[in-house]
Amino acid sequence: MSRANDYYDWPLLYEVTSPGVPGDIQFYLQEAKRLANRGPVLELGSGLGRISLALARHGIDVVGIEASPAMLAEARRRLASLQAEVAVDAANTSGHELKATQANDESGSGHSLQVAQTDDGPNSDYLDEPQPPAPPLGSVEYLQGDMRDFHLNRTFPLAIIPYRAFLHCLTQEDQLSTLLRVREHLQPGGHLLLDFFTPDLELIANEDSSLHFRGEFVEPNSEPARRFLLWEATQFDRLQQRVDDHLFFDFLGPDGTVVRRTEASFSIRYIFPSEFRLLLLATGFRLLWVYGGFHREPLSEDSVDTVWLARRS
Repeated sequence: MSRANDYYDWPLLYEVTSPGVPGDIQFYLQEAKRLANRGPVLELGSGLGRISLALARHGIDVVGIEASPAMLAEARRRLASLQAEVAVDAANTSGHELKATQANDESGSGHSLQVAQTDDGPNSDYLDEPQPPAPPLGSVEYLQGDMRDFHLNRTFPLAIIPYRAFLHCLTQEDQLSTLLRVREHLQPGGHLLLDFFTPDLELIANEDSSLHFRGEFVEPNSEPARRFLLWEATQFDRLQQRVDDHLFFDFLGPDGTVVRRTEASFSIRYIFPSEFRLLLLATGFRLLWVYGGFHREPLSEDSVDTVWLARRS
């Protein structure tokens, strides 16, 4: 038997089976640039750093809070790898600039442009013009904590809760506590940006807790590549609006037979849009807009996702 939320004990399996929502990284990046400039941005449920490291690559500082020790350790490993990669790139760039300066000094001009020659003579389309430098890597700090109860003794211009992480608040008390903690950590006029899926009433009404096949995947970092099958059984508590998801990973041998099964689970509480509007109002937020997806489409009955922006009142 698996433990509650032990899905997050398997970071690499989580990553390959939960890759995010198409367009969400670019959306959060655009809004972070607009609302927080260089930040720092507070991210709750920072996971493997999928969003925070993307922001950092664009020079935005991030403080991430994550409850899972395994996810946190992997995110810190990826951060260190990114920092090392950027340091190597910076050293290479510095070396190229030094060689170029030396070459210009030897030619007697530090401002000469190299012009490509064609049969018709110099072609200005091929001017070797300098490219704008990439922004410096933003600072990222990952902390272990619970979004319902954290105290950082600092405030932020923007807080984000990407990839439906807010749904891990399993009661209305948890939801209220999280929103109140966020408000405490926002600067006056600061913003909250988050997303979660729209409940599928037909799926909930026709509850089917039997085992369903979800796809075939390749186990990350396996040499030679090892495949596994993912099966899922979902239980709904319609009174508490709770979903308990049970996952079964069947790892295959070279001949395609199952050689190992790993079980995991996670639980969420789905939220209706009208309900979330009241939660924002009750915790001192003013709703600015809500979209029906990451392409800024209007919210409708057919929307799969909702994306919300609220301001601290």
